[in-house]
Formats: sequence, structure tokens, C-alpha cells
Amino acid sequence: YHLPKHFDTEQLAYNLDKLPEAGLVILSEKIHGSSARTGYVKVERVTKPWYAKIARWLGLRITQTHTAYEYVSGTRNTICNDRLDCTDSQGQEHYRWQWHQRIAPALRQGETVYYEIVGYTNTGALIMNAQDTTSLKDRRVENQFGKTMTYRYGCTDGTNGAFVYRITIQNHAGDVVELPWFQMVARCKEIGLKSVPMLDMFCTDRALANSTELGVTELLTNGPSSVDRTHIREGVVVRVESERGTQMYKQKNHLFLVLEGVAKESDNYI
Repeated sequence: YHLPKHFDTEQLAYNLDKLPEAGLVILSEKIHGSSARTGYVKVERVTKPWYAKIARWLGLRITQTHTAYEYVSGTRNTICNDRLDCTDSQGQEHYRWQWHQRIAPALRQGETVYYEIVGYTNTGALIMNAQDTTSLKDRRVENQFGKTMTYRYGCTDGTNGAFVYRITIQNHAGDVVELPWFQMVARCKEIGLKSVPMLDMFCTDRALANSTELGVTELLTNGPSSVDRTHIREGVVVRVESERGTQMYKQKNHLFLVLEGVAKESDNYI
């Protein structure tokens, strides 16, 4: 399968020295969801011809490679097409597969869409675990967000949504081209999808690292998600487009990290 995994997004704080001196900086909201990818990509299948058994008697191993473009679905690390991931434990069509079927027919040859699925599964459960805010012993957080932090992103009970954060085009040779931010946003509109929310954007010709760090810090202090004010932002993704190409870094909200850490200490955490 020619369906590249999304690279690991490194933390901004440890990579400020890698930022170029000049570039277009896009600060987008980091979405707390389940990663997915859908592509119309080249697939190579190895088969044995009918005469392979005859050749084996002669000490020869013969295989044939067939190449074709196919619609391929995946999580962050796995390919779903040939797995039971297409259905849930109750035999119902999996929400991940539903989004794949919606996106795939609109794709161009060699195109891959990377997105986060948010809200609820097809059985009504939350895709991402809720977090108990009472464990923080901070009335300000409880008063603003309630006793439970539920990452709905505007989805009503039992429904889900998707936010695209990256689109690539792969040619016949396997070279991958990253769509710039505004082309990605335009392509999402063509397909009928939402792109991750842009929080800020600026162009700089000097001191890019300082400007970026300051911008991210200010955004993360303001708490609520730009999509749904009933919960916080997971964090901010810094996308820098320059003569070096596209670089992406992340910085998570401190409150989110605290809540995530508290949740993982619970015996009920899955």
C-alpha cells in the first residue's frame, strides 16, 4: 500500500531552533480525536500464476506483481481495508469506515487525506474519553466547563464529525507533495469537509521563533476550543511554510496535559 503514515509531530518547545528565519506561520487548533487517513493510492499485490506449482517442481519460485489504484483506509498506524476494523464488536459498520466511504469517492488519483474524527461512535460512546475536572480541586475550571470535560466539538449525542489537517498528492514514482494551507482548505471545501480551525496567521521575515512562541502561548492561555466552548483546546499546531517546505510542530494546553494525566491514573481508564 502506498498510503504513507502521518509523521510524528514534534513539540514546538524543543524545536524553536529549527524554525526558518522567514515564512508563513499558521496556528491551528489541535483536535482531540481519533486519527484516520483515506487515500486513492497505488496498491501492489503479489500473486502466484497458475503455473507456479509446475515451476516449483523445477526449483523455481514465480510470482506476479499487479499494480492498481485503490481506495485505502487507515488509522494512524494500521490499514483497515482487510481488517475487522470495518465493523464494531456488534457487527455494525464502524464509524471510521463510514467516514472513509464518504471521502474516498471524491479523491483524485494519488491523493491522501489525513483527518481527526471527533464526537461519538456509531454505538453512542464517546470517541475520546471524558475527563473528571473535580479531581483538579479548582473551582474555576468546574465553573467554566462543568464537572466533566467532554470533547464533543459541537457534535450532538450519537453523532460524529471530522477535521482535515493534511492533504498530500503522490505521483506514480512515489514522490509525495504536501498541499499548502490555503490549497488544503480549498480542497476540503470541494470535498465537503471541514479543515482544522485556523486560530492565527502571520508572515515574518525575522525573529520567527520568538513570534511563534509568543503567539502560541497567548492562544493556549485562552482555554476554550474555538469549535465548542464547553471544553478546552487540546493544544495548538504550528505550521510553517517556507523555502524549506512545510514544517509542523505541536504544543499542548497545560490544563489538557494535567487532565489527561489524572485520567490515566484512574482504574477505569481505557
